[in-house]
Amino acid sequence: MARTRCRCANWHRNEILIVLLSLTAIQFVIGNILDPYLMGNSLNLSPFAILASMAIWSAIWGVSGAFLAVPITVIVIIIFSEFEMTRPVAVLLSKNGRLNYGENSPVA
Repeated sequence: MARTRCRCANWHRNEILIVLLSLTAIQFVIGNILDPYLMGNSLNLSPFAILASMAIWSAIWGVSGAFLAVPITVIVIIIFSEFEMTRPVAVLLSKNGRLNYGENSPVA
């Protein structure tokens, strides 16, 4: 039986390093820049609020906290926007300073 070699056996270390660094850079840009920006646009959250909430909730609950960070933050903003004392905090966490929840909603 003939022995076959792996196709990647001929790759040089530099090529493997370039591929790994490229994939790492792409993952970093998508995870730390693009995702918070897109979530911030659709949910009216500032990217800083998203990253901070993900850091806080993942430190408390681990991976499940990271998954629940954005929904929890949206719930907190909705609750904060309902009360006069906490409305400035909700405005700070929003992306554009306008709240679309509660009494400020165009529907209400």
